[in-house]
Amino acid sequence: MRFKYKNLIDDFIYKNKDDKYLLQSLNGNMQEFKILLDEIFNVCIDNKLDGSLYAIITIISKYNLFNENYIERLNKLLIETWHHNHDEIMYILFYYPSPTSIDYLYKAINLNLYKIRYTTTFEEKCIYLLGYLAIKNKEALEKLKLLSKDEYFIISEDSIDAILSVAYKNHLVEELEMVINFIIDNKVFEREEELTEIDGGGILDRLLLESW
Repeated sequence: MRFKYKNLIDDFIYKNKDDKYLLQSLNGNMQEFKILLDEIFNVCIDNKLDGSLYAIITIISKYNLFNENYIERLNKLLIETWHHNHDEIMYILFYYPSPTSIDYLYKAINLNLYKIRYTTTFEEKCIYLLGYLAIKNKEALEKLKLLSKDEYFIISEDSIDAILSVAYKNHLVEELEMVINFIIDNKVFEREEELTEIDGGGILDRLLLESW
């Protein structure tokens, strides 16, 4: 693939030139700057340049240049393991929630990165975004149901929390029942009466009294 700004791309990747240098080299032309950053982004992906990918994500974010045109590439990066930028990518996807991300979010959680990172912050972000998308998208809700059965309790519990939020907003009795069963089966609370105090507002109690 031929790139319009090969020399500047090389300067960024191999000489660690920063965004100010790139912008000055283009005489401050922001339109050309956007094209250059996009080319660098693609080069980093094509050549699996982990450190440079982090640097270009930081710069594109700094200038607030990420948009819907990046979603497909960001989705694919979620399930790649050659880089360490999954958390940064999730922050961007929060600003552009798209149904096209659903399958990738689910697959990303199943990468089980927590086993090598010893933290589930990335998985928690994925579940949170799935929960947001599930309010209007049944496919996202089905993914959460699958994740609620995950062998790792933190993932299953976070998925149940997301399902509870969707069930409350959308009046989904079947999903609410699923939440109750999870709480009982896993003894999340010590006393049965605490089932009516979820989220500090007695959500379960109110829902069960509704006739809709």
